[in-house]
Amino acid sequence: MKNSNSAPRKTMYLLATCAVFAFTGAGCSTANDTNITQNSQSNLNTLNAEPLVDASPQQVVSSTVMIDRIVATEPSWIVIRDNTNNSRGNILGYASAPQGESTNVVVNIAKLEVTPSKLIALLHEDKGTVGVYEFPGVDVPTLLDEKDVAASFDILPAESITNNVNSNNGNGVKVFTVTETNFSFSPNVIRVKQGDQVKITLNSLEGFHNFSIDSYNVSSNNIGAGQTVSIEFTADKKGTFEFYCNVDSHKDKGMTGSLIVE
Repeated sequence: MKNSNSAPRKTMYLLATCAVFAFTGAGCSTANDTNITQNSQSNLNTLNAEPLVDASPQQVVSSTVMIDRIVATEPSWIVIRDNTNNSRGNILGYASAPQGESTNVVVNIAKLEVTPSKLIALLHEDKGTVGVYEFPGVDVPTLLDEKDVAASFDILPAESITNNVNSNNGNGVKVFTVTETNFSFSPNVIRVKQGDQVKITLNSLEGFHNFSIDSYNVSSNNIGAGQTVSIEFTADKKGTFEFYCNVDSHKDKGMTGSLIVE
């Protein structure tokens, strides 16, 4: 004769066992429970990352600057200020910096009669109304070890590119020489007109690099220190296009630049 109370007793026993395991940390997990734990850990890793701002020497292009890399542990702003003589000046512009990692962030800045020789990019919290820049106010600078999270960078004069162009090579080709080092291009901004035939000669001073522009389906051979290689193409599309080194993780390390076709 079956005991009519056996099924409820088994259920109560299993529940009690799970409760004991949960209390001791063992738990009675399912596949869904495991996924939730892994996802939470991934989020915790993001939140535990240290905030960071990285920027390279560059030109001001069409009243914009580019910040190479931003790591924000919460919704934030990247704020550009004059930093001539290492002294904080006026706020020139700002852009949203979402939580996580962002690369090649373009920030519009005010048009200036005299371009500063140095700027600084500072990370600010977005503590008030999200998406509304409120500083002075609650959107204060982000601090790490009681210091601003920021990157100061030099502004290159326009002639650093203009003098690098030979438009009179006999064939109407705009010729640029770009130097590659670990991990940067010099110059890192190239400006041409739509329809220009462009020739870029790459000279590697150190490391192993190449040069790619995805939007133009252009990619050079890899070259090592002391070697050169040239690529040639027609700039038939207007806009600002990223060029970069696609060797290993060089792009992630900031080896990028901009081709501006006007």
